Amino acid sequence: MNSDIKIIFVDIDWTLLDHCVHDFDYVSIEGLKKAQENGILVYLNTARPYESVNQIEILKKFTPDGLVCTNGGLIFHNDKVIMKNIIPSDFVSKVLEICNKKHLEVEYGTIKDRYFSVPSNKYVIKYFQTFNEKPCPVKEYTGEEVTSLLLMCPKRFDKRLLNRISKELDYFRFHPYGVDIRYIRNDKGKAIDFVLKYHNLCYDSALSIGDDMQDIFMFQKTKYSAAMGNGLEEVKKAATYIAKPISENGVLDALKHFKVI
Repeated sequence: MNSDIKIIFVDIDWTLLDHCVHDFDYVSIEGLKKAQENGILVYLNTARPYESVNQIEILKKFTPDGLVCTNGGLIFHNDKVIMKNIIPSDFVSKVLEICNKKHLEVEYGTIKDRYFSVPSNKYVIKYFQTFNEKPCPVKEYTGEEVTSLLLMCPKRFDKRLLNRISKELDYFRFHPYGVDIRYIRNDKGKAIDFVLKYHNLCYDSALSIGDDMQDIFMFQKTKYSAAMGNGLEEVKKAATYIAKPISENGVLDALKHFKVI
């Protein structure tokens, strides 16, 4: 056993959730449970808002010690919120007003819920087809604490929306029909910094596992890191180990390689 590793940060999409088969890597999830039995903390670290994580039902199959949502904008230890980056309500209202006039969908996420600003449209359907999720209910924004804004539209809208909303915001397109609009730049690495401090742990005691560009921020904050075999080449170059792909239980492979189980 590797006695140095005290905490593991694991991505969800394409790391534990295989979108080719629309199901989880249950073998690797059992490996994470064994790591917990060995006294190691396990945090899921995802770009998804809480309600999205809840909808895919991974929390019914695995109980992590903590959950990082919206690329670090919201952090739970067990079911307690220990950090939240709240987007100012006037900024939320401005984004919704501009996008609603163009009949573009914005999904705004609160601590544990998420809502649509307008009824579903063709861009929403194209976006949700990728992630195999159900669209959210429509609800007028009335000043709730918002931790995420997800715009669903094609690239041709980007330039004019950026000019209208703000030149200072973090407008991150991660999908042909999906854009994260972030007032505060969150990243998974900053979340790890917070969690390590919260648990009085250090860089040398942490392992991170992921597949996509945002996961590189995790790798920079942990001594040990594993890129999924199905991950991007840039991510593989940033990791200390390249695990098997998700179809071959890559997370379990990483856990065994680093001798945490």
